[in-house]
Amino acid sequence: MTPNNARPLRLLMLMPLLLLAAGCGSESTRWLPTQSPAIPPLPTEARQPEPPSICSPTCSARLSILLENWLNMPTGRATPD
Repeated sequence: MTPNNARPLRLLMLMPLLLLAAGCGSESTRWLPTQSPAIPPLPTEARQPEPPSICSPTCSARLSILLENWLNMPTGRATPD
């Protein structure tokens, strides 16, 4: 490579380093604390109704445990028909 070609190449190689140094050195970006979004209350039609009076709390709790166990069970392979 001739000395005439080496100078522009060196300048091009230094350009990304200068840009990175200039970008990291400045404090132009000021971070403002963000507010957490407000969660609106559920509308009345989206709320769960009260359980009927015939449901005992232990029965409902047991059903919740069974449903959770069923959801966590892996699904088996489908048998070909």
